Amino acid sequence: MKNEIVYRFGGIDTATQQADLFNRVFNQCATVASWKRKYLDNPLSNANTVMCAFDGDKIVGINGFVPMEYVCDGEVYRVVQSCDTAVDPEYRGCGIFSKMIVRAQELFAEEGYDSMVGYPNGNSYRGFLKLGWKEQARTMKYFYPCCVKKVAEEMLSKNLPGFLDPLANIWRVLHTGRYHVKESDYAIARSTHIGAEEYLSFLENVGFRIRITQEYLDWKLSAGYLYYTVRHGSEPICRMLVCNYTVKEGFLRGNILGIKRETDSKAELCKAIALLLKELFQQYDVLSVWENDDAMINEVLRRVGFIKNLSTKGGSPFIVKPLSNDQATRDRFLRLSAWHPSFIEADYVLDQYVKE
Repeated sequence: MKNEIVYRFGGIDTATQQADLFNRVFNQCATVASWKRKYLDNPLSNANTVMCAFDGDKIVGINGFVPMEYVCDGEVYRVVQSCDTAVDPEYRGCGIFSKMIVRAQELFAEEGYDSMVGYPNGNSYRGFLKLGWKEQARTMKYFYPCCVKKVAEEMLSKNLPGFLDPLANIWRVLHTGRYHVKESDYAIARSTHIGAEEYLSFLENVGFRIRITQEYLDWKLSAGYLYYTVRHGSEPICRMLVCNYTVKEGFLRGNILGIKRETDSKAELCKAIALLLKELFQQYDVLSVWENDDAMINEVLRRVGFIKNLSTKGGSPFIVKPLSNDQATRDRFLRLSAWHPSFIEADYVLDQYVKE
């Protein structure tokens, strides 16, 4: 360490360094274009939102923040979501992580933000709690392996034999093949456009929910997506929104951002989702979806072959750090019953790495 570390927001002029550090730490393939899209193109971003630790001109730490707006009890709140935290391996043990968060808290409070939120990984979770962040909920993520070999290699970081590939087909047949769907009786409508109001129809209208304008939604889904509606005859069965997410070169994940059922028949819902999986199976290496507020949908997901991510006990933690000086606002953000975090993660769809 040659100089005193300086903590400040980094701009587009240092985006290459920011993305490079993220890629080195997490073995990813972010580009300047994708980094700009995520942190500068957001219509709610009026300034740079990546906190950086500088040793001279060298960036040795980053913590990104995505501005959002939440609505609760008729009030609109300004929020930033913490994501993409990374520290140069040569500078670990210097307190850089904590100092970046503390400095960001100070600056966002000065700008009038009401709260910070986050979905920390196992490496950063305890660090956030030490800085006064509070866990408000845990939510489970489900995965559906389309290509077993690629998924196993991604999880284990080693090359595995090709005979694993047919296992994906066996998995699909064992779970979705038992639902005998006469495809001529069903119709799948596909759309490349969804309006803000329709998007919001996926949400439970209780507690906190993300405030969606069409401009914000277009940015949020700008990686590309398909919106599916399944009907049996003239009767709608379910709707599903799926967005592309490139984990790394040659590994494509489909993020299912929402499932909404239009039927009370579990058998019909199983058939509809099994039919959709037959199509999605060909497009992605893996599918992922957050646990739904609808218990029937969660049961159907398990029946058709989705697997719970049990790497984090009880699910992924969702944490909050109120910034407002108004006690009523602080109390609202720390009211456990107000949170349904399975559909409010702003950066969940923003890591489709576009080429330069």
